[in-house]
Amino acid sequence: MPEQTPFCSETWINRIRVQELPVLRYTRQQLDEARERMDGVTARDIVEIVLQDPLLAVRMIAQTQIIRGQSLHHDISTIGSSIMMMGIEPFFRTVTDLKSVEEILQDRPQALLGVLKVIGRAKNAARYAHEWALWRVDYDIREITLAALLRDLAEILLYILEPLRALEIHAMLKANPGLRSVEAQKAVLGCSLADIQVALCRAWELPALLLQLIDDREAGHPRVRNVTLAVTLARHLANGWDDPALPSDLAEVAAFLNIDLETLARRLNLALPP
Repeated sequence: MPEQTPFCSETWINRIRVQELPVLRYTRQQLDEARERMDGVTARDIVEIVLQDPLLAVRMIAQTQIIRGQSLHHDISTIGSSIMMMGIEPFFRTVTDLKSVEEILQDRPQALLGVLKVIGRAKNAARYAHEWALWRVDYDIREITLAALLRDLAEILLYILEPLRALEIHAMLKANPGLRSVEAQKAVLGCSLADIQVALCRAWELPALLLQLIDDREAGHPRVRNVTLAVTLARHLANGWDDPALPSDLAEVAAFLNIDLETLARRLNLALPP
């Protein structure tokens, strides 16, 4: 393994302040519109906005962890619970003067395209995970949905904070189709994005349950399996139907849900290839 680089060091991790994370430009527009009609805004309205943007979602969860302090003996692991604890007006005070991802990467169009693709994948993964958790009658579907949305957070942040490194990894994978993603990440960063993800969760003191749900080392747990399969399917679908891993992905999901492929495709509004 290459010698550890600053991108995996405690110094690099600690310089990423969750309260300074940008959001999507569309998210900022939605927040501004909601603020103007605050008296009529409900917690559900805010949840719908937040769950469209993994950057805003992780900001909220991390800030709620700070607010709750010692007053609660359990973590807040859903956006709805976070809103209930924070309150609607205080929430809007925490999301003023936000930078947008598009502004930060306006001079790096390739990186902007890359991060938007990853965020799009994350939203699809959250949708799949939600559907499967519903099918399996999970005891808290909201936790599964949030975990899937945040599973690729480290990759999103890499595109924003270190766009050249993110693009280098992307170029390496494109030039070497057989290369595993984790090998490219270690070659460029000195560690994997999964390592960075876990370190960020700990640095921001995110809920232990959330950390478990996004940690591949817990893959034997059915709830973690739900998240992992959703993220994997979303990633491969983003490459198109000719991605060689898709047949295996779909078979694994069907087996996980104990349904046939046709039922799976119908539930997720997917058109199976001929």
